[in-house]
Parts: sequence; C-alpha cells; structure tokens
Amino acid sequence: MVPSEGKIPVLEAEQRIQASLRILPAESVEMTACAGRILREPIAADRAYPPMDKICMDGIAIRFGDYSAGTREFRVIGIGKAGEEPIRSAGDGTCSEVMTGAPCPSGYDCVIPIEQVVYLGDFANVLPERSVRPGQNVHRMGSDCAAGRFLLSEGQRLNAARIAIAASVGMTSLKVTRRPVIRVIATGDEIVGPGKGPMPWQLRQSNAPALAAMMSGFASVETQWVRDDPDALRESIGWGLEGTDLFVLSGGVSAGKFDFVPAALESAGITRSFHKAAIRPGKPLWFGLTSDGRPVFGLPGNPVSFLICLRRFVLPLLHGMSGAAAPLRASRIRLGSEVNALPGQTHFLPVQCMRANDGGSIAVPCPTNGSGDFCGLGNSDGFVEIEPAPLTGSRPHRSPIVAGDSVPWFPWEG
Repeated sequence: MVPSEGKIPVLEAEQRIQASLRILPAESVEMTACAGRILREPIAADRAYPPMDKICMDGIAIRFGDYSAGTREFRVIGIGKAGEEPIRSAGDGTCSEVMTGAPCPSGYDCVIPIEQVVYLGDFANVLPERSVRPGQNVHRMGSDCAAGRFLLSEGQRLNAARIAIAASVGMTSLKVTRRPVIRVIATGDEIVGPGKGPMPWQLRQSNAPALAAMMSGFASVETQWVRDDPDALRESIGWGLEGTDLFVLSGGVSAGKFDFVPAALESAGITRSFHKAAIRPGKPLWFGLTSDGRPVFGLPGNPVSFLICLRRFVLPLLHGMSGAAAPLRASRIRLGSEVNALPGQTHFLPVQCMRANDGGSIAVPCPTNGSGDFCGLGNSDGFVEIEPAPLTGSRPHRSPIVAGDSVPWFPWEG
C-alpha cells in the first residue's frame, strides 16, 4: 500500500509517536487519590486470605463425623459472630449457631444452612433428607491466597477492585506514576469560551474539555485559547512548553492561509517528525519533539477529527508514559453492516457497540455529517479502523468490508 503523496500510513505515524515514549517518574500518593493512576510497585498479601476458617452462610456449625454417625439433634452451646474470637467445641453432639463472616468455631468443620434447621429449646434439629458434605459452607484459611503472594503488579491501572485489594492488605499510600502535565491550546478566531454566547459564525470551545475528560484520572490538563495570529500563537506556545510533559494544539494545523501552527512550532525549536497522515478524518495530524524529547501534537480543529486523533494517537502515548505494563492497543469487533474502505486512506468510522443475535458484540456505524459534526457522536461508543482499499493502476476504487468482518475497535474511554 502506497499512501497518498506527502502523507504517511497510520502504522508509521503510530510507530514514530511511540518511539518518543519516556516513562515518567513515580511518587507516593494517598490511596484515596490513586484512582486511574498507574501502579509502580508490586503489592503482596500481608497474611493468608482468608486469615481464618470463615463461615460462608448463616446456620449451625457441627462436626461432620457426628452427622455421618447419624446424629440429627445437636445441643447449641453458643453463637459465633463476625468480628469475634471463635468459640470452642464442647464435645460430641454439640453445635454452634454461626453468622456469615464469623470465624468457624474450633473443632467444627461443617455448616448446615439455617433454612435446614428447626430449633427446639437448646437443641437444633436438622431437617431430614438434607445433603450434608464435609467442609461445606466453610471458607478455608489461606484458600484464596497464601501470605506473601503478589496480588497486584507494577504497571496496572488502579480501578476500584485493585484499590480495594491494596486497602485489604493494609496499604494506606501507593507508589504511582506522577500525573502527566498536559497543556492544550485551542486556536481559531471563531472560538469562544465556555459561558459566552457565540454569533452564528462562531463556535464554543469543545476540544479542550473533551481532552480533559478523556485524560481524567491520570493527567493534569491546563488549557488556553489563542487567536489566529502568529505573534499571539508564538507567545502561547511558550506557555504550552513550560514545565509540561506533553503539549497539544487544536486547529490551525492544515494548509490554509491562517493555519500558522506548523510554522510556529518549528520556529519554536520543535523538530517535526511528520505532518499529515493517510487517514480520514484527521489528515492534517502534526507530531514533533522538543529539544529535550517531549512530545508535541498538532491536531485538527474539527471535533470529530480531534477526538479520533486524540484517542488513536495521543492517549496510547500517555498510557505508555504513565508506565502501564500493557500497551493500549485496539481490540477487535465485528461490523454490523457493510462499509466501504477508502482508496489510499485508513478510515476511522464512529460506531455504536450493540449486542448481536448470537450474543456477541457488533459495531453499527454512526455516520457523521463531516468531521465538524460533533452532534453525530452522541450515540457512538468509539470508532473502528478500516484499512485502505488497494490502489490498482490509475483508477483507485472503493472496496467493501462486509458485515461480520472483524476490524480494530477503539472505545472512547480507552
């Protein structure tokens, strides 16, 4: 496949961007502030789990040997509650009432559910024809994991389940990657800020809030708006580069008379890696590096193009910079309808993920009215990547991808 003149293929763009990856340093953070961060230390069990034989169901704890010998009436010697030291057996033919989560009383090895028991005074009678097995409803000590076993690995993103695990083994703070500092400049005379009433020829700023939302949990995002003016742009670029880990500009990156971003970035000493990729939408994509190796993106200003480039190229780089163990790659999904591949261009198509008749997932296209139609994204869950149709001779042609074919799938939330 030869891309359109002057534009690099999507995989080459991805490779050049990922080649700039440098992992950020770690810091110790209180666990309550770690959601979404990347763990930078392994977490091990501080003791066996569960740390005792634990009751799994309300009922009575007995010796299975008594039951197998024919005993069906047991003298109740006490009650075991969660959070209390276990009581001890008082001999043959006895039992203890027990509650879910309580330690199993010493000497007993089997729990009969309360629904299968009738109490008469100080005795518990097991209903006839009930199946009773040795060890039933007792969660044995250490059966989940042994002391010292590693439960979380360095490079995992901290979600609710992983934070719960860390808390359960006694952690109060965790070593995580420092939040990347991102600065975003939205360019364009047509842009007005939040809360301002736009004229018919103006647009409210949406790209910077979208980026902040996509990076929520593991990045610190600051934004600024600048007019289509070379001097103002150069001044803003200075702000965007100061103390940041990654710099993103939205708009002004194409080839029009007022698209000043590429020249301004290079005059600021940023080395261009590439400008324009064989993709649709998002062709004007610009990428370069500062003299000390920090990545800089110039993304198209149209909302659909911006969001797709952000998810496809910027978010995976940030994921890697944060020390994630596994690269943020596409999964696969089946198309729900036929789609035409574009000659010489990778096509990113917004889709809605739906349940198929066979129980699997399919991607149903959510076509937009051009790359400026952010309204069309409202029902979409992400986008799929359609490989270019082959260029044959002098007459490129569209090539259908049929329903049911598997394609790369990029959910918005990553």
